Amino acid sequence: MPKIKYQSILLHNNPATICLSTENASMAELTELPANFITDINREYSLELKRSFYFNRLKATKYRVKEGTTLMVEVIKLALEYKFSIICDINPYDESVINLQGLISFYCSFGFKKVNKATVIFI
Repeated sequence: MPKIKYQSILLHNNPATICLSTENASMAELTELPANFITDINREYSLELKRSFYFNRLKATKYRVKEGTTLMVEVIKLALEYKFSIICDINPYDESVINLQGLISFYCSFGFKKVNKATVIFI
């Protein structure tokens, strides 16, 4: 498995941010959502989310699945350790590598729940 090379976990910034990358320049970036966004999401999906981050980007480069899996394992560890939810709008960068349904299945394999056609939430 590839290793995480760089971590920037700034949970006390406003907004809080999390950036991870691997030796092969794959990356994951998350940004904390403001309270009013979380209120809207809770209302729209009948949820009770508290601290939540938006998954800005998960980009796997050279090794694709292994790189993405390595980053997702670390992101989920952080979410569990720091007790936050993750909201992710699914957007395939390259459908020849993985399509929308493949990405949804990938996220759901890490505990995300599909809430509409292209949005998943890790609670």
